[in-house]
Amino acid sequence: MPRVMQSIALALVFSSCGSTPPPAPRQAEPEPAATVAPPEQAASPSERLADLVARYWQWRLEKSPEMGTSIGDHRRDDRLSDISDAGRQSAAADARAFREELHAIDRTALAGQDLITWEVLDLALERTMESVRLGLHLWDVDQMFGPHLSFPYMIRTEHPRRDARDIENLIARYRAHPRQLDDTTANLKAGLAKGFVTSRWATKRVIQQIEEELAKPDAERSLFVDRAKLPEKLPDAQRTELATALNDVARREISPALDRMRKMLAEEYLPRTREEVGIWTIPNGEEAYGFLIRDHTSTRKTPQEIHDIGQQELARIETAMLAIARKLGHKGDLQSFSKRVRANRKNYHRSRDELLAGFRAIHDRAWQALPRAFGKLPQARCEVRPMEAFQEKDSPAAFYNGPSEDGSRPGIFFANLYEPGARPKYNMEALTFHEAVPGHHLQIAIAQEVRGMPDFRRHGGFTVYVEGWGLYSELLADELGLYTDDLSRYGMLNYQAWRANRLVVDTGMHHLRWSRQRAIDWLTAHSALTEREVVNEIDRYIIWPGQALAYMIGRLEIQRIRKKAEDALGDRFDVRGFHDALLGSGAVPMATAERIIDEWVEGIRSAPASP
Repeated sequence: MPRVMQSIALALVFSSCGSTPPPAPRQAEPEPAATVAPPEQAASPSERLADLVARYWQWRLEKSPEMGTSIGDHRRDDRLSDISDAGRQSAAADARAFREELHAIDRTALAGQDLITWEVLDLALERTMESVRLGLHLWDVDQMFGPHLSFPYMIRTEHPRRDARDIENLIARYRAHPRQLDDTTANLKAGLAKGFVTSRWATKRVIQQIEEELAKPDAERSLFVDRAKLPEKLPDAQRTELATALNDVARREISPALDRMRKMLAEEYLPRTREEVGIWTIPNGEEAYGFLIRDHTSTRKTPQEIHDIGQQELARIETAMLAIARKLGHKGDLQSFSKRVRANRKNYHRSRDELLAGFRAIHDRAWQALPRAFGKLPQARCEVRPMEAFQEKDSPAAFYNGPSEDGSRPGIFFANLYEPGARPKYNMEALTFHEAVPGHHLQIAIAQEVRGMPDFRRHGGFTVYVEGWGLYSELLADELGLYTDDLSRYGMLNYQAWRANRLVVDTGMHHLRWSRQRAIDWLTAHSALTEREVVNEIDRYIIWPGQALAYMIGRLEIQRIRKKAEDALGDRFDVRGFHDALLGSGAVPMATAERIIDEWVEGIRSAPASP
């Protein structure tokens, strides 16, 4: 899963799928104005679209400075996003104005990349408007990417520390952070007044996270800054002064704001949270879930259709898993085999260092195999790093963060090393192929490096494409012979089953009104995931309704599009060309991806056959 350092609502408001903007000159250079109002009309629909897209992109950069920092645009490194209800309502109004202008451009007069841009921008603007209208931010309590976690991650991993100006910007961000925390609690209070409230489980987790952070000595806090970590070129006295200033703000301003958030959640919010975990419990829950399904899958499938697809895929995958179990000498059912491999201590690394080294070895082996499946590889490299200690306990097994376009940061596969004895070796290969290569790194880095494509498309996209590609990559790795043994192939199938299970449990909780325990029991019975992995996953689906559906739906669509191309081209089908064509226009809706491949196929058909 690519790292989204905002809550789900913020990602919906300010990004096309939670990715980040392009680089720009440093702060000393002037900023272009971000304006919604159009200038004098350009001569052609294509030129009018280009002007609109450029203004939209500057607006997005202005609305989310953290996104700019992540990719290398450092003009707003002293600011944070306005996540208040008023800020979101203003963003929705701007999006509405942009969309009216977009719809005034004759879509039928556009072709090629311009038509793709029109379609993608239309959906991105609709997403911003709908997420605010539906009030998703009014019940957003997030134990994975909430502001109490996303801010420390951003300042430790992405905010630059090259000189005194960078540190002064960091101090400004420290001082702005309490407002984000207070705005979060204000949004939740407004939600309570309207009957919008999240689940008890997420609320308890966030309260515990804040309590654990506040209980630490200053030097162990996630926001503590050691003077030794500041730019070496600064005089010692200045480094001491800047570090002291940062730590004073953290102690005197941020810690009280965190405590205010904790107190509100514990005393006002928790008693009113819902035992039921599905989005159906909020006033507009059914409508909101329908929107989230459309947004995350770019399809019009109903919850019941998706639930049924999950059941069908799961049955098919479990048959393949049982065949491997039989090959490995197991005579019982699949569930007993899963219990056996989970209980075998040989299937786990003994330490965090061993686990990290294992991930790095898998990554390096996969990188060497890429030229067999891709004609174009990204220039940006990918690194495997341990997940930050303050976030690993409640996070998934791994996530990926894209490279900065200015080359200052590679793509990063963050591996969760918490409790290595609970992270099976047989899952590591599929996880690495999904999150790093040939998965998210290739898709995201290649898109970023496409010149001539609008910036918001190079650094944005649709969940169904992004995660569908990641899941497809697990199967592609099997085509490339990258799984080392039958147990690792079993792990790959286990991960495929896990994503099929997501279709079942997500719709189960949010549409069919399953309890949290029923979802946990289902995922435990139908996967080889450990108990910790199962609980963390279910609690993730609770706070992100619909997001988990994108993986399997996207993979099935990519496979269908590929088979269609294979059937059409026969011996002329080239998997390297297919992948290059699929990845060459960024993360688009699946209907658009199909049209791109159809045009690629027609181009090959119309070309003279090789002698």
